[in-house]
Amino acid sequence: MNDDQSDRSEGPSRRAIFAGVAFVIVLAIVGYVLVHAFVDMVHVQNCLVTGRHDC
Repeated sequence: MNDDQSDRSEGPSRRAIFAGVAFVIVLAIVGYVLVHAFVDMVHVQNCLVTGRHDC
């Protein structure tokens, strides 16, 4: 059996692992930004509901 064939059958390639890690990091960053955007919107909404105008 060829060494290249045995290496490929052991598991995912380094490129696939890197792509998966990069994808998870991008998802985490997008989630962080979205959470902070929603928190800011809630703060402004609460400010407006209480009748203040300097939100």
